[in-house]
Amino acid sequence: DQQREQELYDQQREQELYDQQREQELYDQQREQERREQEQRELLMEQRQREQQREQELYERQQKEREKFEQQQREQECRERQQREQQRREQQQREQESREQQQREQELYEQQQREQELYEQQQREQELYEQQQREQEL
Repeated sequence: DQQREQELYDQQREQELYDQQREQELYDQQREQERREQEQRELLMEQRQREQQREQELYERQQKEREKFEQQQREQECRERQQREQQRREQQQREQESREQQQREQELYEQQQREQELYEQQQREQELYEQQQREQEL
């Protein structure tokens, strides 16, 4: 009877040990599973962060390129505006010079006209004088 009890006790101990071992294994497996899931989550997070980083860098690069392009646009427009102003000033300058040239030519023409009239006047006076002289002599 005692032997029977001892065997039962041993069996129980064995079963308990086995159950404990089993529990420990299950627990370890669970822990391992959680560790892998955690690792996976961290990897995903890192991946997301890298993607966000790349998107951010891309955005900033595009932003810089856009700003550079707009700056070049403004500079180009400024150069074109200056060019137009320069051409307008040169055109005004040419028109001004042309008016002054015409003015001088007009004045020269009038001067020559007056000289011509004066000369003709003197001619007539001279002829009149000579005419009077001849008459005087007669």
